[in-house]
Amino acid sequence: MDAYQVASTLVVIIAATAWLLRPRKPPIRAAADATQWRILATTLNCAEQSSVKALLGEEQKTSLETWLPRGADIYAVAVQECGCWAELRRTVEAHLGSAYTLVSYEKIGEKRVRGRIAVAVFARKCDVDEGLVEELTTKKMLMDVGSTGKGASTKGGVAIEVRVGARVLCFVGAHLPADAGGRAQHTLRNACAAALLGGDDFVELQERCHVFFLGDLNYRAVPHDLTHARDSTLKRVAYASSKQSRVAWAAATRDDELIQDRRSGRALCGFREAPIYFAPTFRRVPGVALPGRDADAAALCDAYTLFKSNEGAATVEEALALARRKRQPPAQAASAAGLRYPSWTDRVLVASPPADDAALELLAYDAPEFPLQSDHRPARLRCALSRKPPAETYAGALRVTLEELCFEPSSDDDAAELDRLVRGLVPDAPASRKNRVAVSLGAATASAPWAARAVSVEAERAPRHCVVALEFGSALVALPTRDWGRRFREPVVRFGRSRGVLAGRLRVEASFSSGV
Repeated sequence: MDAYQVASTLVVIIAATAWLLRPRKPPIRAAADATQWRILATTLNCAEQSSVKALLGEEQKTSLETWLPRGADIYAVAVQECGCWAELRRTVEAHLGSAYTLVSYEKIGEKRVRGRIAVAVFARKCDVDEGLVEELTTKKMLMDVGSTGKGASTKGGVAIEVRVGARVLCFVGAHLPADAGGRAQHTLRNACAAALLGGDDFVELQERCHVFFLGDLNYRAVPHDLTHARDSTLKRVAYASSKQSRVAWAAATRDDELIQDRRSGRALCGFREAPIYFAPTFRRVPGVALPGRDADAAALCDAYTLFKSNEGAATVEEALALARRKRQPPAQAASAAGLRYPSWTDRVLVASPPADDAALELLAYDAPEFPLQSDHRPARLRCALSRKPPAETYAGALRVTLEELCFEPSSDDDAAELDRLVRGLVPDAPASRKNRVAVSLGAATASAPWAARAVSVEAERAPRHCVVALEFGSALVALPTRDWGRRFREPVVRFGRSRGVLAGRLRVEASFSSGV
């Protein structure tokens, strides 16, 4: 091989290596097409600001155009600690213009005590007038956690169910407990999330709705070694911002509690979240913008509050030393010492019926930057929902049989504590089914002893799933669309937490119909 061939080979190898290592943008489309509903769901903690002007500043019009650009078909806006909810709702409606109208809203909390928790849904006026978009139900729930001591709770959530075309969307706006006073609130956060989503009834909600769970969820990103944010989270965020690669952002978010919990099946099982490619939304310095994409970690530090005087520490370094001396988990030790690590507390997640999961496509997930007098930045999800009605799998009478059932439990050290907390928040939750298995097919239900390892149910008309309830939780099993039977393996979930896997064989006897 002569020198020319060697040089040519090296050039090819270098080019191929550069292509493999090139920065990769998020694998999501920019916009929906004409066959889809365009949905924008966003959440913002308003930091108790008492007016829209105090929250958005003088450039309200520019800020709203950045936060809520026109063009979507459906807008869902969730707020927490909002002291100007009525004014903000009217301001958003005016900003969207006469082509849009308010479909529904719900709120809880006191304006004078830490503000409102609320959700509002807006849609194109022509779609509402034609009956394509309409409110179905609303719900609200205050929680006896995070009390201000003035007789009012500051945590909880609200929910709005809206019919959009042939499908139902449920928007659940939440404000979950934070780390306060050095007490661990991680399990309590998971319990409150489960309670807001209906406890044991969530599987029935997911069976009929696409569920959006959005709000200030208060999950933190505390490094296990309690290093300075400049040398941990913000250093990785600065690198990821400059490279815009999936691997770099996965490293930047590796300490996030919610990502860890969802990956291990400890919280919000059944939900999905678009990849995070944006800087932490909390705890920002009000009114201070993020530096440019090429800024280093030290510059990013100027946009975040990293320390709050506590237990005698006067600087971040003193607080770090104090936290490291504490014999507590990192999150508790950091909170007790006054450290405030930048975190992705503001989130938007989605859970869909398994048989209709492909109908809702996640397009873009970001945290828009605009002048804002809050220590949070909004999280915003754009997604697209198919306008094509879901085909009904079966019409007419049918029998569904589940047989050869086998439950494989997962190891779960603190499931009992989670169950106790959720039952305290949802006192009328039904008792678990001891040594029995029950299956629901729409309104029809049947049960059998677990020892039989089989159960059948008959219905006049079938949805696209059946719900299987055990002593340990429930599983959602999609009915086959073409075959009369299939084997299945589905997670068994209770209070948002995976309790194991249910496996078996599903058999259907019915008159098959390809649609309605």
